[in-house]
Amino acid sequence: MIPASQNNITRLKYWLPRIRIESNEKVLPAFKKTFNYHPDAIFLVTDGFLSDENEFMLALRRHYHHKQKTKIHTVGISTFGHGLEVLKTIADLTGGTFKAIP
Repeated sequence: MIPASQNNITRLKYWLPRIRIESNEKVLPAFKKTFNYHPDAIFLVTDGFLSDENEFMLALRRHYHHKQKTKIHTVGISTFGHGLEVLKTIADLTGGTFKAIP
């Protein structure tokens, strides 16, 4: 985890625009890597449709039952139906919050 110092914020502002955004609906591999850093919070911004939803939810329940207490805050962009429920469930399960953006 990196402190939110002014220097680190400046570095983030330089780095962030250079990230290549790809369409990948599998979130489990990214979360496995992220949990290694033991963050206080994670923000998941998505439409809520996860191609690895079953595997992800199972791993999330196991992880939170045994050791992890990281809050996952979910932001649903143009989310509806089942995707909306998935994001609400993730936030509820981890003590995070859910926000829908139409």
